[in-house]
Amino acid sequence: MESFRPSSSSTHQPLQLNEIRTVILHPGSLSDPVNCTLEHINFEEAPNTYVALSYSWGDPNQTLNINLNGYTYPVTLNLHSALIHLRDTKEPCRLWIDSLCINQQDLAERSAQVARMRDIYTFAHWVTVWLGDYAPHTEEDWLRAFKLMTMNRISRFPPDVLPPELDGDVKTSPTLEERRYGELMMYSLLARPWFHRMWVIQEVAVRPTTGCGDIGDKNVCFVLGRLHLPSELLSVSLLEASIGGDELYQPKRSKASSQPDPKKMNNLSYRPQKRHRLNEIEQIWKSRSNLLKDPTNEDLALLFKYPAQQLADYLSRSTRFQVTDPKDRIFALLGLLVETQTPAQLRPGYAKSVDQIYWEYTVWMLKSGVHLDMLSWRSGQLGGASPSWVPDFQTRRAIRREATAQNLEQDVSIRFLDGNRKLEIDILPIGTVSKVGARCEILTTSRRRPLWASAVGEAKASDAPLEESKRYLLECEHLVSGVAVASKFSARRRLIKHLYFSYNTYELNDNRGMCDPITCNKAHEAMLDGQQNIEEDVEMSCRQYAEMIADAFNGFTFFVCDNGEFEFCTNTSTAPEPGDLYCYFRGSTRKYLLRRRGSSDDEWLMVRDAYTAATFMSEGLRSSSDWDEKVRYTRLWEDNKDRIMKVIVC
Repeated sequence: MESFRPSSSSTHQPLQLNEIRTVILHPGSLSDPVNCTLEHINFEEAPNTYVALSYSWGDPNQTLNINLNGYTYPVTLNLHSALIHLRDTKEPCRLWIDSLCINQQDLAERSAQVARMRDIYTFAHWVTVWLGDYAPHTEEDWLRAFKLMTMNRISRFPPDVLPPELDGDVKTSPTLEERRYGELMMYSLLARPWFHRMWVIQEVAVRPTTGCGDIGDKNVCFVLGRLHLPSELLSVSLLEASIGGDELYQPKRSKASSQPDPKKMNNLSYRPQKRHRLNEIEQIWKSRSNLLKDPTNEDLALLFKYPAQQLADYLSRSTRFQVTDPKDRIFALLGLLVETQTPAQLRPGYAKSVDQIYWEYTVWMLKSGVHLDMLSWRSGQLGGASPSWVPDFQTRRAIRREATAQNLEQDVSIRFLDGNRKLEIDILPIGTVSKVGARCEILTTSRRRPLWASAVGEAKASDAPLEESKRYLLECEHLVSGVAVASKFSARRRLIKHLYFSYNTYELNDNRGMCDPITCNKAHEAMLDGQQNIEEDVEMSCRQYAEMIADAFNGFTFFVCDNGEFEFCTNTSTAPEPGDLYCYFRGSTRKYLLRRRGSSDDEWLMVRDAYTAATFMSEGLRSSSDWDEKVRYTRLWEDNKDRIMKVIVC
């Protein structure tokens, strides 16, 4: 958990066995000083007696003082704002707030309280999510935005769900300008820190369901200023906005006009349905709830039979969320596990180093049958304190979640050696790296402008990504053409095909309209040939294609093997080198780069995985319709059994 540490022995007395602290927030108006009292209560008697607060801490260096147990006590600006907005004018209220109820200076207490965070939020009478105050907008602005986003669905809400200000019959649909206004407001809301904080997943997703299984059944209320927003309302508003949380959508254009097509603007089906972070939390909650309801379900048991598999799944879903302490990348998810009997040495402990925690949990998950594709999360920082194969769970790259559940073979032969420092595994060599290109560095803060800017009549998108992508792709094409290979396709055609396949199969890419291979081919040719006076839709496709290349391959390094195979290495800190071994790991869908360790013949270091997943997608192997994929995988290893090597990855 976050480590803001103003606690002292004056305000925080030691907890006794099975005790927790709660905060009594005394009444007052918006302008009154904040007065709070800490009380110890027996947790067994605590359920339904307090409201748990879920919020973002904010900058620990910017604080305001409150009165806590008679002492002046600093809290972050966001928490101070929450306290003055949430308090009643007449009656005190009992809250559980992590930064106040846990002695942040006591590492032993922090570790113990983290272990019971799941229960604290599960058994709270209510969970209140503080999203912040109205600024820089007004209450009227937000009411208008939520009304516009729910116009088409407002009649479907039960009467007691909607705030009084939004209730009533609405018979008209929003205009193009009104929808745009509402979407921009929702985008600004999703940019707020709460939607980026890792701990909020557990704080919301552990709430029990009481009805149909919606996120709104969990007694969770979102508060924006003085507006209390039921989770159903917020979820629908964000869905209607159809935006992702990192950028606005890119409207499609008609061929005859450079302006967005109004008919398409009002049709949600035409836009990519990117997942916003509240949706990601909902998906985690539903997955966990389904497992709790029906632990005998064969499909669920296949994927999440063991806690280690559940943890790997949640890690794969939460890569876009942020933590202050890297240890919380693991600890913040432990409360979601349906079975919490993790080994004693894996219980939350902030005294351990980040490297040690990631290493121990990786060994536990791999020994429990988690998919070897988890190794592709490796950061690639060679020479660290942990083995080169230990994943970096701080990575923000998207992870294909199905790949965490099962290996492609039921009995993958891996062994841990030398106190779990070394991993022995079968590999199948693909080629040896012979040429290495420059790192893809198309994106910079000064160059990047989202394409939606020009689509909504603002400043024209920068041409820099287009020009830089063209230059980079020509360099890649030159490297490919420099290696003789028996193929009926030109270097350009092979590269185009590879880029298209890579982008559309790798991990959880948000599809941005480049799903048509013909369009990709036309855009690639037009961009690299420098064609003049091209049609407007082709020009737009070129810009899309350039943005796709810039986003998808940013920081990656292109390499070519001695046999003509080529790929991007996903390591953003250590580039591949001539002599590195490009290979399959037995049981994994991915391809990896290994580097010989010193002069050893059988010990290697993992550089990282390659960009493209192999064609043997593990999630497809569980259905009979994709049985040929498993046959192809098995045949690959059987036909090349003389080339299989057993290596030790250190």
